[in-house]
Amino acid sequence: MATARRTHPIPLIYCITFLYFEPLIAFLGACQALFLPTTLLAAQTPNAAAYYRPELRPLTTQIAGGWLFLAFNDFVLLRVFSEDVKVWRYVLMGGLLCDIVFTASIIMDFGVKRFFDVRMWSVVDAGVILSTVLPMALKVTGALGVGMRKGVTGDGRSKKSL
Repeated sequence: MATARRTHPIPLIYCITFLYFEPLIAFLGACQALFLPTTLLAAQTPNAAAYYRPELRPLTTQIAGGWLFLAFNDFVLLRVFSEDVKVWRYVLMGGLLCDIVFTASIIMDFGVKRFFDVRMWSVVDAGVILSTVLPMALKVTGALGVGMRKGVTGDGRSKKSL
């Protein structure tokens, strides 16, 4: 088993983050968006949460759909194409686009000063920001191919470079 890991084209940190951590967080976030939208909004966009009304529930349902798609891509696609560096890079690029927009929404609500000043964070703020920014940083490096070795293409052939 140790030998197989050394020859695997995807670094272990990417596998742990995108096969386990991120799909779980995305799935739990989707459940919260579907069943506890006010607590979700209070954590992620507390200023906007003050304006929440039940008529806005379709918006949190849309958010849930996006997170379920992210969870599916990470949990299923990256497993099916576990050694295909090209697929991994494209899936991470798609997730990165989602994270950029999601992070922008947090900055819009928190304000730039609060977002970047750790001393102003509550425990909930730290959870929201760190659970987004840390995987997002790994998505940047993964999308760029940092640490990835040649793997197989979707048709099973060895791929020397992208």
